[in-house]
Amino acid sequence: MSVSQIVAQVTEQLTEGVSKFTLYVVRRKEEKSVIPPNLSQQVGVVSQQCNTVADLARELGQQFEEFPDILARITGEANGLESASRNLQATASNMGSVSEDLALSWERLANSCSSIADRVIRLMEVLFQAEHNRILAVANKAQQLLAENTAFTPNQLDQ
Repeated sequence: MSVSQIVAQVTEQLTEGVSKFTLYVVRRKEEKSVIPPNLSQQVGVVSQQCNTVADLARELGQQFEEFPDILARITGEANGLESASRNLQATASNMGSVSEDLALSWERLANSCSSIADRVIRLMEVLFQAEHNRILAVANKAQQLLAENTAFTPNQLDQ
């Protein structure tokens, strides 16, 4: 199985996990539930999945070392996913430790989940476009080299 297939598979699992966790959070918010003792464990699972996807994306990105702009986009989106994961962890850690409405805490946690979902989508778009962008870059380079090697000066045409 290729790295891109693994990333797609793990990302699918992450997306499903984030969706289920977001639904869980929204239900808790609507029920005005107290913070469950296993919340940090649940957040840890989602966060670990995010980090795994980010690491796999970076590994896949190494195939694009010759194309720094593609590699930079992949790395940037992987970093963004990890940042959203850290934000989820921080939001969960801060729940109940501040004197705010519990519903607002749940809302912030739901927003953190939404941020992760957005980051996963952006990362997958970049990964799926990467091969296409590489082909375009190679084609452009080949076209440039062909033009450089077949260009005739006016003096060469007269001879």
